[in-house]
Amino acid sequence: MIVLAAVELLPWAVAAALLAVVVPLPRGLAWPQRRYRSGELGRLADANSERRRAAAYQWPLRAALVLLALVLVQPQWLGSQQPVVEQRSELLIAIDLSESMASEDFTLGQRTVDRLTAVKALLRPWLLAQRDEQLALVVFAAQAYVQMPFTADRQLFLQLLEESEIGLAGDKTMIGDAIGLAIALFEGSALAAPGDAAAPITAPLAKRILLLTDGVDSGSIVPPLEAAKVAARSGIEIYPVALGDPALQSDYPLALELLQQLASRSGGELLQARDSEELAAVYNRLDSVAPAQRQQRWQRPRTALYPYLLLLAMGLLWWQAGFGAAAVQRG
Repeated sequence: MIVLAAVELLPWAVAAALLAVVVPLPRGLAWPQRRYRSGELGRLADANSERRRAAAYQWPLRAALVLLALVLVQPQWLGSQQPVVEQRSELLIAIDLSESMASEDFTLGQRTVDRLTAVKALLRPWLLAQRDEQLALVVFAAQAYVQMPFTADRQLFLQLLEESEIGLAGDKTMIGDAIGLAIALFEGSALAAPGDAAAPITAPLAKRILLLTDGVDSGSIVPPLEAAKVAARSGIEIYPVALGDPALQSDYPLALELLQQLASRSGGELLQARDSEELAAVYNRLDSVAPAQRQQRWQRPRTALYPYLLLLAMGLLWWQAGFGAAAVQRG
């Protein structure tokens, strides 16, 4: 099946093709003049011969002009339908970089590490092995920053994750501002791939925020619960991960009630990670409650035909130029 990519140019292409066929070509293009200096019979014979040669000389040029007119509408060959699997989910990871994340109460092997180091170390294998979706990274403390917009490049994402350090964004914990920035990123992303009108995408796009924090909101410009309401209206689920043991005495309290409300209002789930084992379990839990989603749709591959038409038109013009030169030599 042949379709036209530039349908809006079809009237112009038809008009150009008709002009190429109907309008007489300039005499100089038709045939070089030959002069007989004999009598009337010679002149009549010369005229008839010239008309035949002119017709033989003009058809390649006319055919080339018609082909060039067809090139304008960019004809394409539409192949048979084939299944295409595409990502239908986006995961934004928001990581707290406040001073409290330097608390060394997590372990990796036999080594005691701070909370941020544990988050990075356990996040890497989980993302590489389990999450096949668009990823974005937001870091926050006194302010929220986009460390990485939505991308499918895992290695670049992990590199920027590794470069995120405590104190990079200040010393407070602006949870509401981080959620507000995340919502803006979701609104600015465009994951859906173009498809044929005959096979529209019907599955909704899954949007999730993985919010890793160990503190209390420090007075965000956007109140956290209001941000959660906006997220819910936009179809964005928030999965807060409370880092650290709330039962331990600490200078940095953990706002479990706030995080629970964030999850409830957005349709997500509160997850707790008191140590490294629970943090690893949190990631595995997300694979069941918020798995990466994919959708299979049918797509008809397109093969552009206009390059071949253009090549044929150039061949006709080249042949005409050679034919004219030979005719001049014979004439």
